[in-house]
Amino acid sequence: MADRSNGHSSPCQKTLSTAHILLTHTHCDHYLEQLLTQKNTDITHVPMLAIKPLAISKIKQKALYEADTWVFLSKHSLGENAELLKQHRSDQCIVAIGPGTAHLLSDHDITVDYVPEQDHSSDGILALPLFNTDSKRNVLVFSEASGPAYLKKGLKERGHAVIHAATYQHQKRDTTEIAQTISPIIDSITHITTHSQKGLDHLHTVSEKEYMPTLKQKTLLVTSQHMRASATEHGFQSVICSDNNGPTQIVNSISAHRKGAIYG
Repeated sequence: MADRSNGHSSPCQKTLSTAHILLTHTHCDHYLEQLLTQKNTDITHVPMLAIKPLAISKIKQKALYEADTWVFLSKHSLGENAELLKQHRSDQCIVAIGPGTAHLLSDHDITVDYVPEQDHSSDGILALPLFNTDSKRNVLVFSEASGPAYLKKGLKERGHAVIHAATYQHQKRDTTEIAQTISPIIDSITHITTHSQKGLDHLHTVSEKEYMPTLKQKTLLVTSQHMRASATEHGFQSVICSDNNGPTQIVNSISAHRKGAIYG
């Protein structure tokens, strides 16, 4: 079978003006794209996943009052429930998985109390002092419909009560459609960004199913150490990890990598 990648990509000219970054996150991040454009980069946005917002069920709305801690696991965790949550907001402690999620909540007048400093993952949340004291909490986790099994298990092991409220559902985009969009530009791509484990897994599926091995030769930026290990297991050859999932840090990580590639 022929390589859908149009052959192996030729070595890029080592200048800061030649970067072409493939953004694979679900929704367009205008601030991230603005920062990248200022760094003289070309940008192509090809989402791996689509998002279907979900309303919080009537049964789970009771838990909004009962919980003393709300945990948001992504930018999509708020979904279309912002007004409902503000109506039920009192003195709950608010935890966001990363600065991007925290900024979105702030935009909706929901003040965040805790964000993991470095590891923006379930492990980072579990490491927060908030969840590692003798005080036991009633935690309501807002996330994707399949549920945060690892986080729930970790919180329960620490003695906390946990309820999950589904606020969105991931839907994998058609691999052929993704491949048809990427194939004409793949030789010019220097970096790929992925912001979620499911997005990373589907990028791997696209590479395998649509026979695009060149994707795994590009420098891949991920936003947690867990994703970095997973990307390596998937066969990506050059993986860099941003300290957090905020646009500024993502751009800084890519810029540092590009300078290192040039100056050694």
